[in-house]
This record gives sequence, C-alpha cells and structure tokens, in this order.
Amino acid sequence: GSGGAVPAAGCGAMACAALVLVLALNTALRAPQTPPREARAFLSRALGSAMVLQRAPQRARLWGATSPLARVHVTLLPSGVQEWTTADVNGTWRVLLPPIEASLGHSVNISSSSGESVALTDVAFGDVFLCGGQSNMVFSVPGMTNSSAEIAAADSYHHIRIFTVGIGTQSLVPLRDLQTVSKPWQVVSSKTIAQGATPGHTMFATFSAVCWIFGRTISDSLTKAGKMRSDGGAVPIGLVSNNWGGTRVEQWMPPDAIEPCTPLANDPEDDRQTHDDDSSSGVDVLIRGRDDLELQQVDGVPAEKLVLQE
Repeated sequence: GSGGAVPAAGCGAMACAALVLVLALNTALRAPQTPPREARAFLSRALGSAMVLQRAPQRARLWGATSPLARVHVTLLPSGVQEWTTADVNGTWRVLLPPIEASLGHSVNISSSSGESVALTDVAFGDVFLCGGQSNMVFSVPGMTNSSAEIAAADSYHHIRIFTVGIGTQSLVPLRDLQTVSKPWQVVSSKTIAQGATPGHTMFATFSAVCWIFGRTISDSLTKAGKMRSDGGAVPIGLVSNNWGGTRVEQWMPPDAIEPCTPLANDPEDDRQTHDDDSSSGVDVLIRGRDDLELQQVDGVPAEKLVLQE
C-alpha cells in the first residue's frame, strides 16, 4: 500500500524478503480460517504495568474477565480511589475510573471475589494514540535512515510508553481480548525502541517508525505549547502499534459494519461484490476493543480519525 512511512534503509535482498513476507501474509489471510479458541485474561492483555491511560477530562476504563457475577475491586494509589463492579453473566467486568490529570507513578490493585488478583505499577495518565496500518506502518525505528540519532534521542522520552499488538491470531468472529501481544507496555528508551533488530535485519523490528515519530512530535508540540503536568514534567504519551502487512480494510472491520456495504452477489457486472477470498478473517486488532480503550481526541475529532494509516 501507499503511505507516508519513514524511509527504510537497505534494498536488494531485504526488499525481496519483504515482498515474500507480504505475499505469504496475503496467502495466509485468504485461506479459510478456523476461529481460534478464545483465551481471556483477568486483566485485558491490552493493559498492564507501565501503561498510559487517557487523562482527564476523559475517564479511563479497566476491563477483563473473571467468573460470572463475581465482584471486582479496584484500588488506585496513591490517590486511594476505590471502585467496585460486578461481572456480567459472561464474566466480563469493566470499571470506569474518575477523571485523572496527566501524571506518573500510579499503582493499580485489582482483585475478584473468585480469587484472581493483579497488581500494576508505574501506571501513567496522559494521551493515548492508536496507530494502525499495513506494511509501511510495520517498518521499524531501526530501519530509518537516521536510526542511530533517533534511537539515542529516545532516552529523553521516558514519559512515552509503547505497546505492540501481535500478528499471530485471525478469527472469523470478533474476539473479546487480544490473543497475541508482540510487546507489552514498555517505557521508551534507546533499548526498547529498537528491540528485535539485528545487523542486516532492521526493517521489521519491534516498534513502528511512523508511530514513534508521530508520538514524539505530539509530545514535543505539547511541551512547546507549555501544556505540561502539574509538576512541570511532560505529558505522558501512550502509543499502541497495531499493524499487519498485506491486510485488507475489510479485515479491520466487524461483520456488522461490512454487511450493509456488500453488493448483491448475483450481479456479475458489479466488480465490487465480495468474493469468498475477500471476506477473509479479521486480524487480532485492538480496534475491535476501542469501546474500552479510551483514546485522545484533538479539537473534538474522534481518535480513529487521527490514527496513522496507509
């Protein structure tokens, strides 16, 4: 696909390898898929220690799965905020936190009456952005033409946190939680921004170059405008990299969104009709769970209009 990706270093054999990878992904995505057996976690795999939750005026949400009708208790420290909820008949629980200003250093303790518990540390509140796209969005920071300088500069942005969705799951039906996570929430550093790169293999390392440049630019703009935390530090930024090379737009959409757009199958003149190989399964994407993941909006523009796509 086309797109404004950061130029990747290297051609020749690397370009051929990338082409083979894209073709292989396209072939796999067109093949008939058996819905995976869904695994659900007490705390959604989209969440974790070192994460960024959306700051005030929005209210961040925590969610996961436990026993049906179990009571779930959430404590946020150091504020001491406590919230309770009851899981639904399917075991899904959700807790809506009060609005919390941009800040660092929170802990979250979550427990269920059925025995599960989890303790999160180094949680931040700031602005969260979702980056989604195809192969140009997968191109990584170590593959940039100025990668050495960019990687070194990352050590000045510890208030930015990154999360990478995996590409190991496809499903014919929407899933309630991520089944594949490439890298959980991490604090940005010269090490974490370049994970997975080896000499000669820098194009598809851990974190998206475009997503990183977008987040760094947003952070620099907020700081330049004097929009800081109450303690004078930079506003935390959360970047979710959710990309899969070679995927079609239909695979990023739930069935109920595609159905009204499907032309009559008995019209042989309509080249827009959905063929069997065009209705392939959806990928393991965080977009499916966007009702739970609160994202930043700019001047009233919904976050899904702001994400970087090819």
